[in-house]
Amino acid sequence: MPALATLYIHFLTLYEGNNTDERISLFSNCASLKNLTIKKCIMVGGLYSFNIYYPRLTSLTLEDGFTCVNVDTPQLKNLTIKQWQGVHLISAPNLSSLHYKDLYYDLDEDDDEDEDDLLQLSTDVLHLEKANICINCQFEEKAAAHKIVCLLQQLHRVKLLTLNLEVVKVC
Repeated sequence: MPALATLYIHFLTLYEGNNTDERISLFSNCASLKNLTIKKCIMVGGLYSFNIYYPRLTSLTLEDGFTCVNVDTPQLKNLTIKQWQGVHLISAPNLSSLHYKDLYYDLDEDDDEDEDDLLQLSTDVLHLEKANICINCQFEEKAAAHKIVCLLQQLHRVKLLTLNLEVVKVC
């Protein structure tokens, strides 16, 4: 499938199988992939994360998932993450549009900092034009508010920022 440019997956189940590495890369043979949408993803058998690395990917949508995702896409312009539980580590220096909606953000006192369910940007997003952030925090804890503020600080160069009312209440 080297010529595949757009892929829409509805209900993806990933199994650990014989993979000794806990992180897998999906569809590594799709070198021309530009648009990827994954809706309803679960992982089975102890596998807890997967990587999305496509040098030519420009649009990515993740909805209704229950696993950690590491995104390393140098050409990514549009990113949408809706109700996807797990750590989201994003490396996309050319990102211009971000839509992030998390309806269940839960920070337990026993959680490790790296286990929180919040978007993490590993690169400075210098080209971000528009960001729409919607986080409904379940607990009004200072640690949760601090993590949300840290996320917003990473978006300091965005030209148009839309915040959901629940974010403002927590901060």
